Amino acid sequence: MELALESPFYLTEELHCLVDYDFLLAHLVLQSEFYATFYTKSTNFKILDNSTNELGSPMSLLDIQQAANIVQPDYVCSPDYLGDAQRTLHAVRETCNKFSRGRILPIVQGSTIEEVTTFLEILKFEEDFDRVAIPYDILCSKGSSLEEMSEARSCVVSQAVDDDFGWIHLLGMNSIDELQSYKDYSAVQSIDTGSPITNGLDDRRFGIDEQLPKTVFLNFDSLKGRDLGPVYYNIAVLRREILQHNLD
Repeated sequence: MELALESPFYLTEELHCLVDYDFLLAHLVLQSEFYATFYTKSTNFKILDNSTNELGSPMSLLDIQQAANIVQPDYVCSPDYLGDAQRTLHAVRETCNKFSRGRILPIVQGSTIEEVTTFLEILKFEEDFDRVAIPYDILCSKGSSLEEMSEARSCVVSQAVDDDFGWIHLLGMNSIDELQSYKDYSAVQSIDTGSPITNGLDDRRFGIDEQLPKTVFLNFDSLKGRDLGPVYYNIAVLRREILQHNLD
């Protein structure tokens, strides 16, 4: 499994050496000259996300194309709509008209496990995709607990493994325990997360302190100058878990 970290701008350069690849947010590419310039210069493998989690709805395909033209990502996440399998599948097909199919990373959505299962089967057997991204809050609401989110995504990951997807990307991290449940799944190949950073800046350590709920958003500008020790601790714990996954 490979790791990308989402961090506040003032930590981007410092933490960049600790990632395996870059996971970029389309709206930040268009909003921030620093962000766009930094990642344009990066020689890492790049995935461009559609910013649904941050904005509540995805950037338009036109805006995603504009961001892609700037940072030249290897893969582009097609737009996804929370709990809406039909609209998300339509967006996958629309994205295929704008980008080459080989550059698209489709995101799974649905309101029930049956819808998600059908979605995965269509992607695999009708649309001929061998890769898929699964959000941390699949089949859940933003107010669901980390445990509920972990359990729900584990079910979806298991289904994707059964459907023989070759590359499963985890959009966001819920808990270390969830990652441990994937130790026998070699198809779970990548994850992007800001959790080690947000929790660390709030002086919370993985395995010691309770993790922040997903509904909490920190004001990063107010946290400049905070001790980064807990941030590095959390990254080290996550790295250790990833290493164990890769060894297994």
